[in-house]
Order: sequence, then C-alpha cells, then structure tokens
Amino acid sequence: MQFKWYGNQTFCDIFPDLYAKEAIKNVKVSESLQGNGLVPLWKWNWSESLSVNEAQQLTELQGLFDGFSLHNNNHDQWRWIPDSNGLFTVKSCYTYLLDLRQVELQDAHVLEAIQHLWKSDVPSKVNVFDWRLLLNRLPTRATFHHHGILTSHHELSCVFCFQQAEDEKHFFFSCPFSKGVWNTVLSWLGTSLQTGVEGRDHFLLFGDFLKMKDKGRVRYLVWLATTWNIWNLRNKVIFKGNISDVSSLLKTIKLHFLLWFTNLYESKTCTPFPFWCLNLMSCILST
Repeated sequence: MQFKWYGNQTFCDIFPDLYAKEAIKNVKVSESLQGNGLVPLWKWNWSESLSVNEAQQLTELQGLFDGFSLHNNNHDQWRWIPDSNGLFTVKSCYTYLLDLRQVELQDAHVLEAIQHLWKSDVPSKVNVFDWRLLLNRLPTRATFHHHGILTSHHELSCVFCFQQAEDEKHFFFSCPFSKGVWNTVLSWLGTSLQTGVEGRDHFLLFGDFLKMKDKGRVRYLVWLATTWNIWNLRNKVIFKGNISDVSSLLKTIKLHFLLWFTNLYESKTCTPFPFWCLNLMSCILST
C-alpha cells in the first residue's frame, strides 16, 4: 500500500480509509494479490470491519488490478509507457513530446530572425540564450513575477537603472545603461541605428551592417556577443556585486567577437587585437 503502483501516488494516499484499517501497514501487493489475474485472490488483514463506503473503495482498489498478474519468477523492471514495446528510445521520447506540444504561431519576422540565428557559429549556449531572447523567454525578473516567484514590486527593478521592471525589451534595448552599450558598439562599427528598434528587428538590422556574400556566418556575431555579455554582467551584478561599466563591458564584447570570428577564419586572421578594437569593419573586409 505504500508503493507507487498507480500513477504518481501510493495506494495508501489514494485510499487512506482502507490504509487506516489495514493491520499490516507495509503489506506488499504480491502479499495481498494471489492468482493469475483472471481469477484474482485477495488477502486482507483488516483491524476492524469495513463500512459500506470503505467496501466500495475496496472494490475500486481491486478493480485497478483487473487483468493484472504477478510473475514471481521475474524481477521487476522499468517500462517506457509511451512505446508499445516498453523500451525507451530518443525517437519515442521526441514523438511523445511532439504529441504534447502546444502549437504557437510565430511572427514571420521572428522566424526569419531565428533562421539567421541558428546559422551563426557561436557556442551552443549562446545560440540557445539568444533564441530565448528573440522569443521573450528569458528568466527575467518580470517573468519570475508572472509565475509568482517574485511577488514584491521592489524586486522587479532593472539591475542597471532601477527605473522600470526588468523584461527583455527594457533590459536589452530601453535601459539607459544598455543603450549606452549599444551606442559604443555602433560607434565601433562606424554606423548608427534608428532609435526605438527592439528585439527581432534590432537583430535583423544589425545583420544588415555585415551583409556580405562571404561573411554570412559572422553577420550577427557582434549582436550575439553584445546581448550575451549584457546578460552575463547582469548576473554578476546580482550574484557577485559587480559594478556596471560600459567601457569594460565593451572590451569583453570585442574579445568574444574576435574569439568567435577567429574560430571561423583562423588561417586568415593575423590582425592584432588592438586593430580590431579600432576599426572592426576594415579588419573583417581584409580577412
């Protein structure tokens, strides 16, 4: 009665009245159920007579074992329920998850941005992070509040400016600190971007700055390096007490970009790091 034979609950939790009158509390199913399943024989040790309601519960309990038979010579084993043969495979798990999925239609621009994102050669954790960013699925403070994890409004403020609640749009694109970061990055690129652009549009416009036939895989590296490091700095401010500083963050962004870029063009990249910091576009074109 104390084992999980049915779903995620034990029989003693499903039928507490019966459990209270069972004399042997740790009785096993194999000790109570005998026979071959077609003609089950039940053995109970009640401490007192069952009421009418409890007798009905007993009928329900025994009904759960209709057609069930115990094989005393066989050991217990795990069985993967979603597959008819009881064996777990990645394919069967994938199929099972697809059956459970909830269809959510995405904007065409979001899909376009995601397609470009997955073609970028960056560490997988960065791709997954920015994929969540484009879908507004990051664990921001606003998200925690929506799920009831953070309940105080004092806990929702952006860690950089403390002026608004921390959601994706504000944190990455509207916060004064983040705007300052983007302005320095754009200055490094030698270009500018219209104000008020956010999310997937911001991502796609950044790609247009490097729209070159032979540089398709690096078009979004600057954007990915910027968002990734802004988020990392946010976590360091929260958990380590770091200070928000645009100039030091820009150095980290440049370093990440160069590391990812050289992974693609290692044999062709010989320009010293200081030159990359001064004129990014010229260095890319010369590679």
